[in-house]
Amino acid sequence: MKLGILHETVYRYDHPIRNFVQSLRLTPSVFEGQKAHDWRIEVSGGVKGPSFRDGAGDWIEGWAVRGPAQEVIVKIAGRVETRDTAGVLRGHREMIHPMAYLRDTGTTRADDRLRQLADSVTEAADNLDLAHRLSAAV
Repeated sequence: MKLGILHETVYRYDHPIRNFVQSLRLTPSVFEGQKAHDWRIEVSGGVKGPSFRDGAGDWIEGWAVRGPAQEVIVKIAGRVETRDTAGVLRGHREMIHPMAYLRDTGTTRADDRLRQLADSVTEAADNLDLAHRLSAAV
């Protein structure tokens, strides 16, 4: 599937700002099921700063606007080509080990309602089928 993307975020301020600095996470991830074409990010009055790939594999762009400015417009345009991978993410550049997401902490422990939701999904053929059924239940 080929998708055309046009997005605009407008920041308006009651009083002119002196400086505006943001790290933008607006570039689609690249992996076997997705590829961006002709991707452009524009910031009105903006100067592009450093860019880097973070630990999750996402592309981050720094932007700054030297004021005074009472409005800043961020525009994104491009095309994204996708293909169905049956929910399997392959070829993503994530550098964080997947086991980091399986740590049990106070904020990630399942409560009774989440356990009930998980228990409502039964008779899955395999783990991928289970993941799809849980996603549908959510």
